[in-house]
Amino acid sequence: MASDHRYSIDAEAGYYFIAGSDAALPVTQYHEILLNISKNLFKQGQYSFAIVICHTACEILVERIITKAFDDKKAMNLRKFIVSNSTSYNLGAKTIKSLYTALTGDNEIQKQSFWKEFKSSVDRRNDIVHRGKMFQQGDAEKSLKAASDLITYLDRKF
Repeated sequence: MASDHRYSIDAEAGYYFIAGSDAALPVTQYHEILLNISKNLFKQGQYSFAIVICHTACEILVERIITKAFDDKKAMNLRKFIVSNSTSYNLGAKTIKSLYTALTGDNEIQKQSFWKEFKSSVDRRNDIVHRGKMFQQGDAEKSLKAASDLITYLDRKF
């Protein structure tokens, strides 16, 4: 009689191996998928959409980091209150950046080489979403690099 065991794995990223079997489960996070979609949009010449999607990827990763930091501090009720009064996880926004720094202790992010361009990219993203402005290849290239560098930094740090 075959055994019907069900297992649950909380996956962050990477590969998970189950002892005693040949199963390897690749785990790709949403921010990685969205960053790849953004790169594909860039290749298709959809530069403004690429900018918006790469920022969405960044926001999803920042949300995960902030949520984990609240959880680590056993402050999920406080998280619900603060997040309900926020409209996004845009690390380029002063309030979210302050919250991120307070929770993670990361005072170095704004000193990173990508930070200035990331902030410029936030402005481009806002111009697209709120004002309908369109951008060309050069700007999209800068935004993709800044977003990729931010994601690499955050993935390594957390």
